[in-house]
Parts: sequence; structure tokens; C-alpha cells
Amino acid sequence: MDEDKRRIIVAEIMQWRRSKLLPEQYCDFLMNLYRLEQSEEKDESKHKYKSILPMKSSNWKAWLLTAIITALLAVVIYSFTMQNLIMQVAVSVVFVVFCYVVGILLRHRTPIISNGLSGLASLSLLVAGIFILRSTEGTLSEHYIIYIAACALIWFIIGLAGRMRVLQACGLIALLFTYCWLLHNQFGVMNWLNLQLSFVPLALVFIWIGSLIHYRNKQIASVLLLVGIGTWLVPELFGLFIPEASDQFIMQISLIGKLVIGSIIIILSRKNWMKWVGISDD
Repeated sequence: MDEDKRRIIVAEIMQWRRSKLLPEQYCDFLMNLYRLEQSEEKDESKHKYKSILPMKSSNWKAWLLTAIITALLAVVIYSFTMQNLIMQVAVSVVFVVFCYVVGILLRHRTPIISNGLSGLASLSLLVAGIFILRSTEGTLSEHYIIYIAACALIWFIIGLAGRMRVLQACGLIALLFTYCWLLHNQFGVMNWLNLQLSFVPLALVFIWIGSLIHYRNKQIASVLLLVGIGTWLVPELFGLFIPEASDQFIMQISLIGKLVIGSIIIILSRKNWMKWVGISDD
């Protein structure tokens, strides 16, 4: 409603109150009704322009950081169109180190930006290295696995330094992937017993280390617990997703049995593992 019309109506209501044409209760009701309508229109106007306010009040440092990252990313992409290997390596290293350092520095103030920069650096490290390896003559499959293992170690170390669970978990999972590749490359098709002996002790080691350090660092303890549980299920997944693997029926029964047993253990020991990951059992 227009402001002039509202002012006229309010004046009429006040006139009715003074002349006692309407009871005071009705006059108060009408006054409150028009005031409520006016406040709703103001709120709607604020909501209409609130998307513009963050742009006006945003910090210039955030804009500068975005511009620098975009420029570096453009330089990285441009460098890979060239055939200069030294240039590709140098630009990739500068970009990855910059994103990691800024991500760690911002982990307390803006965790979302910190995780985004760390993820971008990790992905760039992996993709750039594989691209460089593919463009290099004489590269073998072992070289890719070694490089992935090196990336996994870097992710895990950066995750520890920046206290980022995602990077810690990704580093351990990537190392587990390289371990699976080594087993398959060295021994080929493995039966159920060999797979259990290859992964179950490793899963128990992860969980055991997590139980030892959960008093000092609940973050890494929770990561080790989750990775340990995942590693416990890897033998069956490893056997099921390899077409030439034998004992498929045994793998399926074993996977179902492990899921049931694992669920029971998790329920019965919930007080212990909740302390590991810093969750109170109230």
C-alpha cells in the first residue's frame, strides 16, 4: 500500500477513536493491522536487496585472494599447453604450495575456503603430476603408483599440519589403493584366505593406533578408526570387483558376515569409540 493512502487511513482511524464512532478495541486492532503490514513490506524490501549487501561490505582481501588464485590457475593451465617441462613443474609447484599455505592459514577464520583451497591443491597435485608423467617418454605403470603414493603422503602430512580430517583420510585411502595395486601386481588373483591375511592385520593396526592416541588427538584417532573399518572390508571388495577373482560366493557371504559382525561390535562398543572421536554418549 502507498504511504499516502496508509497515512489517510490511519488519520481516519484516529478520528474514529476521538469521535467514538468505533470502540477503542476495534481502533487498536486496525492500527496494529496497518503497522504489521508496514513492517512486512520493510522486511520484504530488506530481503530484496540483501544479496547486494555482502558484495558491498565484503573484504577487499577476499577479492584479492580470489584474483590471485584465478590468475595462478590460468597460468597453470596455460603452462600445460607448452612443451617446457621445467615450466610446467615450476608453475604447478608454486600453485600447489600457495593454495596449501593459504588454506592452512585460513583454517580457523574461514574453514570452508580453507578446505576448498586444500582440496584444489591436492587435486592439482595429482592431476598435474599424472599429466607430466604421461607426457614423459618411458613412463611405466609403476611410476604412476609411486607418484600416487607420494601424493598420498603429502595429503596426509598436510592434513596433520592443518588438522583437516578429509586430507588425512584421503591420504590413507590413497596409500591403501597403492597397496591393493601392489598386491594384485605381485600375486595376481588371490584367494579368500590370502586377502584376509593381507588386509585384516592392517585394519587392526589402524584401529589399535587410534585407540592409543585418542587421548591426545581425537581427530586423527577418528580418521584411523574409520579407515580401519574400511580396511577390514577391503578383502571382500577387492575380490568382488576383480572379474578373474575366485571364490565369488565365499566373498559375498564373507562380506555379509563382516557387516553383521561389525554392526554388532559398533553397537556394543559405542561408548569406547564415541570417546575416540570426541562424541559424548549422553
